[in-house]
Amino acid sequence: MSHRRVVPAALALVAAGPLLVPANAAAAPPNIAPLGAYVCSDGRTIDVSGVDRMRFPEQVAFVDGKGLVARWFATSAQGTVTILDGPHAGQVLSFDLTASGPANRHRTASSVDLTGLAPCVLSGHEAYTFSLPPEAAEQLGLDGSYVGTAANVDQTITQTAWFNPVQLSKR
Repeated sequence: MSHRRVVPAALALVAAGPLLVPANAAAAPPNIAPLGAYVCSDGRTIDVSGVDRMRFPEQVAFVDGKGLVARWFATSAQGTVTILDGPHAGQVLSFDLTASGPANRHRTASSVDLTGLAPCVLSGHEAYTFSLPPEAAEQLGLDGSYVGTAANVDQTITQTAWFNPVQLSKR
């Protein structure tokens, strides 16, 4: 998954929400970026691209230039964070984060019956270095002395998005 980080760091995963949310446009807007290859329950692999829209903080997903609406998502990330500098240099922290919910977090929704929807799964492994943001430190239960330190992240990520099977078949 080196083509795109699911979130700035897996540690911001729970707060960040899903990759795929409703798309109202018929064609992909400019400046789309690849989100990855999702393997779907119908046996197809779909390459999904997205773009941040000014009015929506979430990603808008497109497959072959057509909008794709995820109804529900579940994401998990497991791995380690190794602190590279500062007073905690050398410390290795493990994490195991999960999140699930409606793909459009602006809508309130209770649990959805997923049996009528088509799941598509993106999974992969990545390693990268970043500066530890306050949200990541908080999710790891760390105090403010960790914020801003350089850290290596080594993680495995899995995201499942559930789609309307009719809409998915037309992409």
